[in-house]
Amino acid sequence: MTAPGPESAHASLPWETMDRYFAGEMTAGEADAVRRWAAADPSRGAELEALRNLWRAAGASIPSQFDVDAGWRAFKGRMREVTSLDSAPSAGRAMPRLRLVGATRKRSKWWWSASLAAAAAIVVVGGVSLMRQRASAPGAAAGGAVREYVTGVGGRTEVTLADGSRAWLGVGSRLRVAEGYGVAHRELQMEGEGYFAVAPDAKRPFIVNANGVVAEALGTEFVVRRHADDRVATVVVVEGKVAVRADSGGAPRRGVALTAGQLAEVDDDGLITLTPDADVARYTGWREGRLEFQGTPLSQVSRELARWYGVDLVIEDSALQDVPVIGTFTNMPASAVIPNLCRSLNARCDRDGQRVRMRE
Repeated sequence: MTAPGPESAHASLPWETMDRYFAGEMTAGEADAVRRWAAADPSRGAELEALRNLWRAAGASIPSQFDVDAGWRAFKGRMREVTSLDSAPSAGRAMPRLRLVGATRKRSKWWWSASLAAAAAIVVVGGVSLMRQRASAPGAAAGGAVREYVTGVGGRTEVTLADGSRAWLGVGSRLRVAEGYGVAHRELQMEGEGYFAVAPDAKRPFIVNANGVVAEALGTEFVVRRHADDRVATVVVVEGKVAVRADSGGAPRRGVALTAGQLAEVDDDGLITLTPDADVARYTGWREGRLEFQGTPLSQVSRELARWYGVDLVIEDSALQDVPVIGTFTNMPASAVIPNLCRSLNARCDRDGQRVRMRE
């Protein structure tokens, strides 16, 4: 572990590094590097102490052996059966339900462009990323500890997993890593949005389960998105090959094989919509603080604004709910995003703290 240099006076260490430091799991040299980093700037010592308090409040002092959620063990066996389109059908396994769409979509007359690369950083309200071990509910089957990574409003974080794979979590997201990851298995549970760069391991496939949709890879980079209020799960492949299938808890379904540049959307009925030539940058820009809408209904835009800024956008006219929005904001505060949105839609907006009321 190398501490940031003097030019990064206000840089923060990764949460994974801080977790090891607070837990006393570093070597003497690594711990000394953290202390030197904190001593280099007075603000760092205060930051380190504040984060130590958050770490304690997150429950990191709970004993290391727990029962885990019964659901975790329930779906483990079912995630092994992902296959590709070119696999022969097997008895009892349903064919995937597929729909193909073109990569080009028409632009609605209701569109606005706000591609402003402002220097202002995104306003973060309670957006600290927490890493903690959590106890399971009473009565859950024994299975060891679960390490959980959580991002709040406006928060994003990067996690290096035990096998060398890396995960980036978007705003309002959650990633669970069960005990034995990288040795007995490489299976994760996720809610929200994540970008995964997978270390190759032919013996242990890398599996992400996002609210009933399973993505499996051996060595690749891909994005999975499925917030609790998303109507569909989205999987976009950046490099390599990923198998995607629905996991409804019934008969196992065959998977669809995606290669670089392809996108799959999976709805609650298991219907898979495949886009062969997707705009990959649109689905990865959040890692650099880019909030992008391409024909996104205003009702969905309001949910994204809540995740990124903690803003409660109340759409008082039903006619505005489905108006498609097009726009890109890079590292911009809510004070710039909201007025642009209101002007572009010719809507009246009244702001009171974190609540914005919009009407025609």
